Amino acid sequence: MTGDIQRSIGSSAPNEDVVRDLCALGGNVFVDGGVATVADAHRVAATGAHGVIVGLETLESFDPIREMCNHYPVTFSLDLRDRVP
Repeated sequence: MTGDIQRSIGSSAPNEDVVRDLCALGGNVFVDGGVATVADAHRVAATGAHGVIVGLETLESFDPIREMCNHYPVTFSLDLRDRVP
C-alpha cells in the first residue's frame, strides 16, 4: 500500500481508492487534495474522509471555503515561505 500512497501524493490525479481504503481502517482521515471548489470538497467527502483540508494556494477567493464549511469539517492550511503567505 505504501507505493500506492506515494504515487497518489506525487500525481496530480486524486487516488480516491487509497483514501477509501484508509478510511475503512478507522480513525479520522483528513484529505489535502488540492480542494479549491465546493465540487472538489464533495469529491473528497465521497471517499469517506472525515474532513477536507483547503490550502490558501488553491483558492481564488474565500467564497468557496464559506460554502464548504456549511457542509463539511474544513481545515484551512496556510503555507508560508519566508514568513509570507
